[in-house]
Amino acid sequence: MSQRVRLPRGFKDRLDLSRHATPRPLRKTPIHNWFLFPHSYSHVLVESLLDDWGLNAGARIYDPFVGAGTTLLAAKARGISAIGADISPLSVFVTNAKVAPYQVEKLSLTWGKIQRAIDRLALPRQIERSGFLEKAFEMETHRHLERIRRAIVQEADPVAQQFFLLALLRILPHYSRALPDGGWFRWRRVRAIAETTSARFGQTVRKMLADLQPANGDRKGGDWRAYQHDARYRLKGHGQFDALITSPPYPNRHDYTRIFTTELLFLFLDDDELKQLRYRNLRSHVEARAVRPANGWKPPGAVLRVLDELSDVHDKRVPRMICGYFEDMYQTFAACRQMVKPGGHMAFVVGNVQHAGVHVPVDEILAKVGERAGLKWKETWLIRLRGNSAQQMGRYGRQASRESVVIFERE
Repeated sequence: MSQRVRLPRGFKDRLDLSRHATPRPLRKTPIHNWFLFPHSYSHVLVESLLDDWGLNAGARIYDPFVGAGTTLLAAKARGISAIGADISPLSVFVTNAKVAPYQVEKLSLTWGKIQRAIDRLALPRQIERSGFLEKAFEMETHRHLERIRRAIVQEADPVAQQFFLLALLRILPHYSRALPDGGWFRWRRVRAIAETTSARFGQTVRKMLADLQPANGDRKGGDWRAYQHDARYRLKGHGQFDALITSPPYPNRHDYTRIFTTELLFLFLDDDELKQLRYRNLRSHVEARAVRPANGWKPPGAVLRVLDELSDVHDKRVPRMICGYFEDMYQTFAACRQMVKPGGHMAFVVGNVQHAGVHVPVDEILAKVGERAGLKWKETWLIRLRGNSAQQMGRYGRQASRESVVIFERE
């Protein structure tokens, strides 16, 4: 794919950051690689924004779509306090597990207690589990996994529980018949033996402990924490921040409540709670619903043109999703405006999408939506060009879509 493209007014070519618009660099980065989300960015992108804005220790950052905690962890590495929020309990848990103030010696002692508890505890005879988990895990496998969970809860304090429960979540894909595949998952046969769960869990814990060793203690004087919260509302009790760095879901129909169904049902939610979370999500997928009317919202002309082009699309949920997405982002911008100090910068990593061959310039539209919410659009960085899906390519040919950082200033 050619990297030479004409850019709209106010766009800057930052394709030097292309590799860091994906989670690939995080796969070999300690602590970041404890848990990854698709469509996330790397810590280097966060560092580039911090450098561009001249932010150092003493500043405070906000991330209202905290995902797997990349922004908070990158800020922590520089001694910059950062608070995150997310509507998903999985995101909040993963982030807090990554930024928690661990004491390695204490964790190692707790690890010994957990190992002995796993050996001592009998396998649970009965487990209350959803229909999905019944299909995802063989009963014997689930019994072994549940024994590990009970040992962690029994032997670890609340901070240490985050560490060890995250290690447990990390091994679930090895035993689950449900394998995430794009915006959904596919079912597969699993050959992993139930009795290997303890050994695999132990291997994961030891790798995570090794990641903490070079840190030699935790940074002092900062605040790094995530809260379960809807980005369309102001997060109260934390004052205003110097800057905001985040990445809202792309309106590409990918539903993270489905991609991470196994993890959410295993540790956080029941079937009904999962369904309600799906409905309350930002309207980036077709099952999400409106949570409240947006006062003052009026779609920009670019949104109306996209909706007109989508008028003949077979799935009528797609135009509703597109319209709802930008309305939700208008509410998000309005809430974020209250969270950032005057003069503060705000960066939103977003991706353009295509539906039924119709191109949706998300980055250009969001610049206009942000201005309608009272923000000053400064510039947009083009950081990556990606191809359309195989299905779209087969029907409509190869078309590049931008991934961009839309940057605002809080006046």
